[in-house]
Amino acid sequence: MKFKREAIDNIINKLNDPVMVIRIFLTLIAVNFTGFLFFAGINPLNFLNPLRFLDAPPVDSRAEAKLYFPKDSFLFSIDSEKEYELKDLVMESRQKFFLEEIPQSGTDAEKKAAIIRNVRLIIEELILGPADMKLVRLTREKHLVKNIWLQDGNLILHFNTSAMVNLDDKKQKLLFYAVERSLYENLPQIKNIRIVL
Repeated sequence: MKFKREAIDNIINKLNDPVMVIRIFLTLIAVNFTGFLFFAGINPLNFLNPLRFLDAPPVDSRAEAKLYFPKDSFLFSIDSEKEYELKDLVMESRQKFFLEEIPQSGTDAEKKAAIIRNVRLIIEELILGPADMKLVRLTREKHLVKNIWLQDGNLILHFNTSAMVNLDDKKQKLLFYAVERSLYENLPQIKNIRIVL
């Protein structure tokens, strides 16, 4: 009994020492952290090898979108007398950028706002130009679209008339086709697109 009393007194004396309290506290944190890692399915020994983190591939959370741009060879050699199929003049370019997730459980107004923001993002990417060197930028005009309206899957794009000044009729049609096709490909919520000048 005396031995137990001495052991308890010894522990109490050690707890009066602030250094010992800090050691115990840090030991408890380490044990909790290790237990958490095991429950999360992570081997805590990985933390002992700092080079392991350098081998990890970077995570790219951007969405890959299909954007359509004019083919370089066609844009500069369009014969005004010859009829072309618009789909033959553009080519798909897969580009990564941040598209907003459309909320599934949100209100109609939230969904509509997210779709409109994505329309703007896609048009901005089209203005920035393709990643593929065989394709060309649609236009250099930064303010291509004035307003965007969306109602029941019907999208109305009000294009800026000053952006169309330097484009002839065929190049305007090509621009509209590339914008429409890019939007249809990436936003299945859009059922119909109408372009207004």
